[in-house]
Amino acid sequence: MSEPSTRPVLGIHTAEERLALAIVSGDRVLSRFDESAGTGRSRHAELLSGAIQQVWFDAGLPRGAVLPVAVVVGPGSFTGVRTALAWAKGYAMARQAPLVTLGTLEALAFQGGEPGRVAVWQDARRGEVFAAVYRREGAVLELIEPERCLEEATWLSHLETLEQTGPLCRVGAEVRLLPDSVARLGVVRLAAGGQDDPVTAHPRYLREASATPNWRPLAHPLEERA
Repeated sequence: MSEPSTRPVLGIHTAEERLALAIVSGDRVLSRFDESAGTGRSRHAELLSGAIQQVWFDAGLPRGAVLPVAVVVGPGSFTGVRTALAWAKGYAMARQAPLVTLGTLEALAFQGGEPGRVAVWQDARRGEVFAAVYRREGAVLELIEPERCLEEATWLSHLETLEQTGPLCRVGAEVRLLPDSVARLGVVRLAAGGQDDPVTAHPRYLREASATPNWRPLAHPLEERA
């Protein structure tokens, strides 16, 4: 794998109620926005553009800079995932910017996992969890049990079985995914040649969404600012 670039990468995480963004260059966090909507309803579409402008200017980036984008595509909030992915796809197509899509669970495994097996899960509500098992070696993640949505009791029982077969790092529902981790995993993926086609990039819901996405290209985030 190539050495990670110091080119800044924008990480976007909206798969929870909170809106979390960061711009990372190598190992340095240039800027961060991490805020809960706090209203009991999704405000991602309302807040995203302004938040991106904020982290852009906080990072000291010129208006014409073109950044690779790493975006979390679920599982998680249907509305949040759609909003962020629509923006990222539109930006990548309009600006010819590299796009990396990341699963919520793999980003959590990257953030909190130790070397070896990593079991990661998030609250899916309705008494269910989104869960997967990875093997981590350095910054490299290998999926060894597929992402899925299942009853929480079934998953917890499975965890006990897994722990009987050897060391297991747990990354549970109480762990918050940081936007810095999203951007850093984007750096790793880009260094390894991983890049997604903005035309075909799609969410990872793991269960049926309640609405159908409507993609449309969007303008550069800074063009609105006079």
